[in-house]
Amino acid sequence: VRDAVLSSSTASLRGGALMALNTDLVLERVWLTGNTVTGDTGGGAIFADGGTLRLLASTVDGNTTTHATAAGGGLFLFAGVAAEIRDSTVSGNSTLGMGGGFYFNGTAVAGDLEIQVTRSTITQNHANADASNGFQRGGGFSIGGGASTSANLHLVNSIVAENTDASPSGASPDLALFGITSATSLGFNVIGDNSTVESEFPAGLPNAAGDAVGTGAAPLDPQLEPLAFAGGAMPVHVPTAVAPSIVIDKGSCPGVVRDQRGLGLAATGERIYDAPGVLNNPAGDACDVGAAEIGPLVALAEPEILLDGFESGTLLFWDVDVP
Repeated sequence: VRDAVLSSSTASLRGGALMALNTDLVLERVWLTGNTVTGDTGGGAIFADGGTLRLLASTVDGNTTTHATAAGGGLFLFAGVAAEIRDSTVSGNSTLGMGGGFYFNGTAVAGDLEIQVTRSTITQNHANADASNGFQRGGGFSIGGGASTSANLHLVNSIVAENTDASPSGASPDLALFGITSATSLGFNVIGDNSTVESEFPAGLPNAAGDAVGTGAAPLDPQLEPLAFAGGAMPVHVPTAVAPSIVIDKGSCPGVVRDQRGLGLAATGERIYDAPGVLNNPAGDACDVGAAEIGPLVALAEPEILLDGFESGTLLFWDVDVP
């Protein structure tokens, strides 16, 4: 599904906008907004059972589940084998169960669930929204292994912050991990509150993995503008131009041509905008953390790798998604 809007739909059991069974599902430049599931399974916008899921340059916002036992306010991947969220925004989704932004559950047969979250912003999502359960829920997202499997999370250059979990005890506002074999940081992440995931994401500014991680007692504010249109086809959270920032110029995205909106610098053909007067992360390349670069940026055409006569072209970038 490419260049689409899926909005204001309702399902009585699962997948407010879309349900996929044993399918390799790719959503690219898709805006999923205001969808609802009223039944006891979930996936306010998308429910996928089996197969793989790739969410690319997309926004998932304002989706809900309303049943007490449903999960995945935005997305619910059940018995999946692989998932990727890249250059995307997951914001303002809500569930009464686990996974305000999304919930991933491992396969029921042997094999691992592999999850990659890259250059994405997951914020202002809500789990256990009515505070009816004391079990940790994962306001941003929740990931669990299945009966005969485990789950492996890989997180890089992403914001997971300012999510909420209304559980009266044992709350996990940003991340909840169950049956996880590994949660691997590849650096340059901002985790607002590491409650219940202290061992996987230890606090620090930065910590040993190069992440900015807050605690329940001292959560980090990523300083993001409200969700809004900012030059692209769907709303995003642009970093607030306030110093000091833990997001602006603190990331690393080498060779990335554009941010979620398709915006970049015409002079360099890259997403990276080095904000003046901001202290860069010396380990990074002045890219901002999350899905949107602060700019000013312009819309960039698809890079031409080879032009007529092979005399010029953009030789630095070769997108594996485009033959």
